[in-house]
Amino acid sequence: MEKVFTIEIPDYKTHACLVEKREQKYYNRCSRIPQKYRNNRYDFNSYGILSEKSTAQPVIANPRTIGKPILKEMDGLAILSGKMRKKEALEIVRKVGRYYADHLQRLKIPGKLQKVTIEIINTPVDGAKDLQNLGWLLVKVVREVLIEGGFMDKTLDQSFKGFEIRSIPSAMNSERKMIFNFYSESKRRSAV
Repeated sequence: MEKVFTIEIPDYKTHACLVEKREQKYYNRCSRIPQKYRNNRYDFNSYGILSEKSTAQPVIANPRTIGKPILKEMDGLAILSGKMRKKEALEIVRKVGRYYADHLQRLKIPGKLQKVTIEIINTPVDGAKDLQNLGWLLVKVVREVLIEGGFMDKTLDQSFKGFEIRSIPSAMNSERKMIFNFYSESKRRSAV
């Protein structure tokens, strides 16, 4: 078995963007109204939205988060255990899959694929996180890309050794990267 192809992803993603820009929200009759809006300057309009009496402008309930993205950490354990909503989990897997599929498009493997190793070079701060759960997500995504590319069958045969995930701590934050190594059967046959 020999290494036939390596793909390196510098500064890999640890979060998936679920929503690009958040929309503005307004206070309605059922909302919990903050104390500063409980006076005679504010009242509910005909639609049931809290607005200022003098200008008739509706009061925005989320002024700090308008236009900011919703980022969710890629957590394989939360997806597997069901702590995350199904729709949210599927969206994260789809976005992560698209991100890594873009990097794995240039993959060329001569011969039959035997093994895939994923080396996650991370900082000591990231090392506290459970990288095996991130690895589970990566294995799922890489396997789907390999099946779509025709490098691997849906049913695993005896020659495929599987996926191996290694975490390598680094001293500097700039060295954070992910390396995919693909191994294929060697072309040289040893005499038995």
